[in-house]
Amino acid sequence: SWATLSREFSDWITGCLFKLSKRDPDNFFQTQEGIVVPQMCRVAVDYLDYCENMLSAEELYFQTVFMNSMHCINLDTRYLRWVHWLDGKNGEHCGVSADWCGKSPGLVELQQVRTALQLPAFFIRKVGQNHGMDLVNYVEKRLQNGTSAPALLPLEQRGTKASSYERGATYSNVPSMVTDGNDYTRWSSVHGSDKEWIQVELVQRADVCGVTIVWEHARALEFHIKTKPAKEGIDKWKIAYKYKIDDPKNKHAQRDRRLHGNRLENSPHYDLERYSFPRVSTKMVRISLLQRSTSWGFSIFEIEVHGCSGNEDSASGKRNHDEL
Repeated sequence: SWATLSREFSDWITGCLFKLSKRDPDNFFQTQEGIVVPQMCRVAVDYLDYCENMLSAEELYFQTVFMNSMHCINLDTRYLRWVHWLDGKNGEHCGVSADWCGKSPGLVELQQVRTALQLPAFFIRKVGQNHGMDLVNYVEKRLQNGTSAPALLPLEQRGTKASSYERGATYSNVPSMVTDGNDYTRWSSVHGSDKEWIQVELVQRADVCGVTIVWEHARALEFHIKTKPAKEGIDKWKIAYKYKIDDPKNKHAQRDRRLHGNRLENSPHYDLERYSFPRVSTKMVRISLLQRSTSWGFSIFEIEVHGCSGNEDSASGKRNHDEL
């Protein structure tokens, strides 16, 4: 029963509690003696008095006052929130179990954010302290990527390939996981190896002007984004974009050094970056990962390929691609 309070309601309830009445200096819940409370403020003042000895009164007070005041006619009944509900009785409040209904809101993990963003939600609940700012930063980037970036191009799932992938007794982080739309999955290369690659294939040849990579913590200190116009017949990949952590001219590298350290040692567990480059007509896109930031391999949650908005210069007209 969480709610977003309007400015009008917020001004009214604070006026009732602090202007049209006064709080007892020794007890916030009580009104100072001798104060005559206006009738329109009785529900706000009296229910605050009632809440003094309640557990988690803040979770009931505003909703109850709202629904029992003249502001209730302005209620927006759309469910504009996304909550990560836990199964089972895992909740705890004030050191005791508070999960009487069998479910409680759990902490939203960074991998779950895109699920929430696909819904018409106004806010999500609830964010923990450990990855709180990582989540906020990711939401901001994802929203900017959705509103300001050119449209995403459809990918051929079976065309996703990589130089290697990590596998264990009970799991395999295969290449197709970067194009499956599932934020819980990721591709990772074998541990201890530089010079790995992963590539995706467009459903059909198109003009491409950028790539979004959702990195896991084990990212690259140096990588190239390459393109090839056709699946067969042309062997050479052309470099569309270069990244190196110590490149003084690369704006992404400058930002990463400032936020995550010179060796990306402070990178978040989940980080979205969109890399733009001049227009190029292609069917294949490859990420050549040249140097690791950790002792593990490389790890990527998602790869997305962007079309062009119509204002980008072509690669051939602006500069020549490097070939490899």
